[in-house]
Amino acid sequence: VPSGQDAAAALYLEHPGTLATAISPDASWVVTSSHATPGLRVWSLPEGRQQRTLLPDETILQALATPDGRRLIVRATNGPRVFRTSDWTETTPPPPGTRLDSMTASPDGRWLASVGDNEIHLLRAEDFAPSARLILPGHVGWLGESQPVFDGESRRLLIHTALGSVVRWDLHAMEAKLAELGMGQ
Repeated sequence: VPSGQDAAAALYLEHPGTLATAISPDASWVVTSSHATPGLRVWSLPEGRQQRTLLPDETILQALATPDGRRLIVRATNGPRVFRTSDWTETTPPPPGTRLDSMTASPDGRWLASVGDNEIHLLRAEDFAPSARLILPGHVGWLGESQPVFDGESRRLLIHTALGSVVRWDLHAMEAKLAELGMGQ
């Protein structure tokens, strides 16, 4: 059993049947949801004390802390919701019809990527405005339960398909091409 600085600290959060989790970038809080009980529990770290429950009447399917830690984006049974983490108040939600399935945020905080039907929706993180719809080539197969991933520089977006293919988009090259065509933001 490791001890001292190399020891892994185990923290037990009483929330059986965990469905979704998200941790703040500074590791000061974590949220959990469960298929057994509705709501999203907010826990302080490193103490592991439950601070509050958000959306106590909804099932939370996914939660995502933005890279700056200022917002928590939640996919709940009644649609996507956004919370300000400084006081846990709900802020302006994404526009109606915004899909936030298997969402992820770019490390630089500019983008959100969400999985659609064999496509990725690239959204501006600040206002959820659609930026691009990235269609998977037909030969790579079905996405299945895939999670998009940004590289550390927020330059590329990758996704792994159910057939084992990895699709990669160079977002900087895409932005440059759109600007060249007069379609940049």
